[in-house]
Amino acid sequence: MTIGRNAPCPCMSGQKFKKCCGITGVWDFFKSQGMNYFDESYILKDLFEKDQVFFNYYQQRRGLVKKPVFYLQSDQLNSAASFGNIESDGYMIATKHKKISIEDSIHIAHELEHLVFWDRGFKYLLTNNQNTRAHKFINDLVYDPLINKILHNYGFNLKSYLELSDQIQMKIKPINEDAILLSTLVVKRFLDYRTLNPVVKFDETMFYKHVQQHYSEALPLSEDILQLFEDTELETPNNTEQIMKDIITVIKRPDVYKQISFI
Repeated sequence: MTIGRNAPCPCMSGQKFKKCCGITGVWDFFKSQGMNYFDESYILKDLFEKDQVFFNYYQQRRGLVKKPVFYLQSDQLNSAASFGNIESDGYMIATKHKKISIEDSIHIAHELEHLVFWDRGFKYLLTNNQNTRAHKFINDLVYDPLINKILHNYGFNLKSYLELSDQIQMKIKPINEDAILLSTLVVKRFLDYRTLNPVVKFDETMFYKHVQQHYSEALPLSEDILQLFEDTELETPNNTEQIMKDIITVIKRPDVYKQISFI
């Protein structure tokens, strides 16, 4: 599709194409990769106007991300939202929608907070192996509970968010890499629910009970991983990097992790 120079920019910035993506090439760049780029003020418009919790969060946290953030819409996305980096040019947050609804505000805030952590120097695992997701399991295990605690403190409905996650993730079966995922999720869900109830016990969460009933063989590894978290404070980049290394050691799967590195 050819866009006229004087036509409104398809990124919905409100400017003419020739003064926006016609200069930067951003729209064409992402379009060639099967994604649609939308201006941040447009894709988050409903949240700014109708969601006071998100607006307050955004006002206080968005400025902590120093690099540009590109908001992308993709029909191929499996999750509500996903974050990533674009080499040295900036970050991206991908969603299924060209405008974010209030129902998805916590998902966008969650991905944005990952970028805050990234810019603060916290380490994430990456891999060049397209056939593994194991690095993501550990990233999520370490950072999701920290991020969810921040969102809870801003007033997001963490309880509803976790209950929805339970419904989705209880469908996972311990096949191949998902055996690792299941063990990490037991720990992650406990750490998340501890934000809502500081005295909750490890074996009291719905997810633990589900795994105990159906896949109890996953629990010994979960218990070993949990012990690492009980012994470590995760408030600094150095500590999060160390616990990731310790988790890799506990999992004992060098074949999975040999191509993983920190950034």
